[in-house]
Amino acid sequence: VEAGQVRVEREPTDVAALIEQCWSAVAGRAQARNLRRTIAADGVGTVALDRAKLRLVLSNLLENAVSYADDDGDIAIAATIDGRTLHLTCDNSGCALPADDAPK
Repeated sequence: VEAGQVRVEREPTDVAALIEQCWSAVAGRAQARNLRRTIAADGVGTVALDRAKLRLVLSNLLENAVSYADDDGDIAIAATIDGRTLHLTCDNSGCALPADDAPK
């Protein structure tokens, strides 16, 4: 991407709606494990960005967040905009690691 070899197709995208769409793919698994989610993206609105590439990133983040959270955990997704820069965060409450695995 940095070398300019990947084409970016910008189009107006409702970021909150895209997050919800990506969440729907993992919602069943999250619900089965009693994972609670919060999404904070209401102030972002519509942004010109490459929807397909952002969908890939969001899907990967959410898949990992659901996969690596302990049952009854929390997942928080947030989007903010600063000028022309979109900031995304995806956090989960984590998982319990055996002490032997922590250094790995």
